[in-house]
Amino acid sequence: MRIRRLNLLRYGHFTDASIALPASTPDIHMVLGENEAGKSTAMAGIEDLLFGIPSNSRHNFLHEYGAMRVGATLEKGGDALKLRRRKGNKDTLLSEQDIPIPSGEGVMGPYLGGADRRFYTRMFSLDHERLRQSGKEILQAQDDVGQMLFSASAGIMGLRESLKAMEAEADALWASRRAAHRKYFQAEERLKSAESSMRDHIVTTGKWQLLKSAFETANDAYLAIEQEIELKSAELGKLHRIRRVCRDVRKRMETEIAIQTLGKVIPFAEDASSLLERQRRTTPTPLPASPL
Repeated sequence: MRIRRLNLLRYGHFTDASIALPASTPDIHMVLGENEAGKSTAMAGIEDLLFGIPSNSRHNFLHEYGAMRVGATLEKGGDALKLRRRKGNKDTLLSEQDIPIPSGEGVMGPYLGGADRRFYTRMFSLDHERLRQSGKEILQAQDDVGQMLFSASAGIMGLRESLKAMEAEADALWASRRAAHRKYFQAEERLKSAESSMRDHIVTTGKWQLLKSAFETANDAYLAIEQEIELKSAELGKLHRIRRVCRDVRKRMETEIAIQTLGKVIPFAEDASSLLERQRRTTPTPLPASPL
């Protein structure tokens, strides 16, 4: 089956809109449009045309449920079928004249080839959310499509084991429930410990002021000690000098005392030295005493 034309008559924000999809080589059409242009609405319209408009359809924001219409021209080989779909519980397939088709859903049988809505959406109407859900189901081989894909490629079977291994690895890294073996919580504990240590070593303004005050007090004490050291050093130098001359001073004092003890000294005449020398020359030298 192929779609030659899609008619969004009263569907979503479309009114009497038509998209032509003529056959070509290769027979592939790409629909481009800006965000909110209606690409997803058109894809949903095809799905609702083929399988019915759901009772809770969200595409009635412009047209009421009773007025909603989506149509198409379907081709299969040399046959063509023009029809419309309305929202309802029965006789929802209509002709171009908006009259119920007598054969009802049976007219769609040759065109759908036995595909149901679930199969169609999985194979031809995927959006982001369906891609994620379908991929998960395919990996778990929960339905016929998953089993077909696994059968078509035996190598894909390894993906299930890979997925389990990745899930186990992810569980060891993080999960919503706290556990000591998970690396995330181990790293979190190390982070908290590091933050606590950092807080202990952070110098706050108050602590800095206390340290500054303590430093200034210690510096003042240091300067006072230095001044005292200078005074003591000068005094020590003085004592060393006194110690060096103490013996000579004491000897001088002792000599002065001895001189004072001798009393008044009789002064010699100025020529006493010459008189003494002359006397010495004139006085005969005594003979040595003879031995007995």
